[in-house]
Amino acid sequence: MKLMQEISTTVKKRRRKENMWITKIVELTDKLKKLEEASLKKELELRVCAKLIQVLHVTGIVWECSNCHRTFTLYNPQQEAYNYCPVCGAKFKEYIYLEDD
Repeated sequence: MKLMQEISTTVKKRRRKENMWITKIVELTDKLKKLEEASLKKELELRVCAKLIQVLHVTGIVWECSNCHRTFTLYNPQQEAYNYCPVCGAKFKEYIYLEDD
């Protein structure tokens, strides 16, 4: 009978320790998620903004990112919701069209 009580007490102590560690792991995981979310928000806030400029090219009219200067063939980027440069990731804040003569 005494042996059973000792075993029971030992099992309870181990379970408490396990629960304590599980609780700590959950808390640390939550903190890590919050840090990652904050980091992502900060990264998005610091993202470079650029202009998408319509230019006349040998192959016709193309659009150029003012940040990385890569060109893209697009019909109408505003209607197509083309908001970010696929090369450098800059957010397009302004679309500059060629003037009609």
